[in-house]
Amino acid sequence: MTSETSESYSDLDGHTRIPELLNELEAATTAVADARRTLTSLRDELKGHFELEERPGGFFEGLRNARPDNQPKVKKLTDEHGVILENVHGLLGDLEGGKLEEALGRIKALCKTIRDHDESEYKLYTESNPD
Repeated sequence: MTSETSESYSDLDGHTRIPELLNELEAATTAVADARRTLTSLRDELKGHFELEERPGGFFEGLRNARPDNQPKVKKLTDEHGVILENVHGLLGDLEGGKLEEALGRIKALCKTIRDHDESEYKLYTESNPD
């Protein structure tokens, strides 16, 4: 990987801000307004973060260029972006209807999915950049 690409994982602000928002979201177990506000912030952060990763010359392109055999793994990660955003959108709909209690299990599952996704990205990054 080039030095520009190797910095891109740690330089993507989302890798710091998103975990903070996940912690806030998991803590918002009684107030619908808090959960909705945090989930909206998370959605906005994820959208911007995913766009940075997927853009030409971005993080994912660097992973594909580093090792052509990364292509299927990068495609899986890219596909997960859409699924994650769909889940966030669905949860926002539930919270608009005041259904926090019903959404708590899905909130925990979403947080786990996002953390697992980030871990997969980091693992692929470290495998592709052994230095």
